[in-house]
Amino acid sequence: MPSMRYPRRIAAIALMLLSATFFMETPARSQGVVIEDEEAARAAPDRLVDAAEQLMARGLLAEAGTLLDKAESFGANIQSVRFARARLAQLQGDLKTAESLYRRILLDEPDALRVRLELGRVYFLLEDDTKATLQFRYALAGDLPENVQNNVLRFLDIMRARRRWSVGVDLALAPDTNVNAAPNTRSVDILGLPFVLDENAREESGIGAEMRLNGRFDVPVNDSLLIRQAAFLRRLEYDGSRYDDTSLYMRMGPLWRRGGTELQASALLGRRWYESRDYSRSIGARVDASTRLTPRLEAGIGFQYLHMDHDEADYLDGPRLQLSQQTLWAFTPQSYLRGVVAIDRETADAATESNWGLFLALGWFVELPKGFTVYTEPGIQLRRFDKQSAAFDDRREEITPRLAINLRNRRLDVFGFTPVIGVEFDRRMSNIDLYDYERARMIIGITREF
Repeated sequence: MPSMRYPRRIAAIALMLLSATFFMETPARSQGVVIEDEEAARAAPDRLVDAAEQLMARGLLAEAGTLLDKAESFGANIQSVRFARARLAQLQGDLKTAESLYRRILLDEPDALRVRLELGRVYFLLEDDTKATLQFRYALAGDLPENVQNNVLRFLDIMRARRRWSVGVDLALAPDTNVNAAPNTRSVDILGLPFVLDENAREESGIGAEMRLNGRFDVPVNDSLLIRQAAFLRRLEYDGSRYDDTSLYMRMGPLWRRGGTELQASALLGRRWYESRDYSRSIGARVDASTRLTPRLEAGIGFQYLHMDHDEADYLDGPRLQLSQQTLWAFTPQSYLRGVVAIDRETADAATESNWGLFLALGWFVELPKGFTVYTEPGIQLRRFDKQSAAFDDRREEITPRLAINLRNRRLDVFGFTPVIGVEFDRRMSNIDLYDYERARMIIGITREF
């Protein structure tokens, strides 16, 4: 469907389509249009769609609708008809109908660039900024004229400034082959001698119910400064209380914004409960900076300090430092890449638990035909501990490859909730057998952002 992709030049529509040779307007506009040469119209129904677009440009909306009905009945390209009907709905103020029609086109043709631009504008007018931002980011990967590109960037800046709150909800069942991240071996060597592991220290499978809630609320101070408050809650529950895990994190602080650049400083508070008991608490601070480097490329950097206090495992108490960098690149009009690099330092009261870590990941999000979207993220984590434990012959070192894949289908949308199916694989390889493990986890749930 060439007309759906944003061209640098728009094909001229023959003036004869607006003349009485092909069709004519009746004296009374309410009567619509009359096609004089129906045989010619049936032979070239797509030209009726072009003529309807011209009528819309002249404000003759009812007549354009009549002509589109004829074009569809004569067998015009269905996607072209849908696009024209969506444009007509926009002009009539029916944004929901326009949204539905644009989405139907993209379900079959995810690379339709002009449709993405129009759908992004509809979401912008509906103030659904999350969806509008996604569509505009995709569109920036296309071959846009400079003035269109500048308009897209302006829309993104407006949305970034006007959005005062957001809420995300994820509910899922999570089958897991190794809920306690333990080795599957029956024995390990300690001080050169084999020891049989207790059943509780070996891997155990289970099915968990997982809930994630996140939200933020911004209080504006002036045009470029606001106070951002955000919270994240995760609850993972299994049959009984064993391995139940609950985490609550909150942050608050000033955020300065100018155009596509943001700078935020936050105070952090955290609390974790494990197996229905108090596990740890944290307090600290974080600084984040992000900017738009090019229309297609955004980058951010963050530095975080936390002090951890454990309710029982006091030997793990101490500061945690992390330096992270994230990049988003609009790869094509239907996909983007996400790169993450993080370096962390954990200092614990027990020197054998202090360590350095490095995490690398590259994610790819792509929209496919028939409404499917896939996100794939391979990653790897490296960790090296400071001091050798007296129980082992070597200083502990680990390599943990990871892979996460999520699948959604945009056709399945019930009150804004979309089903999600995902799988995660971890394989920790340690030079000490006790810390080796393999893990496969599945997510079957629903998600929504408000």
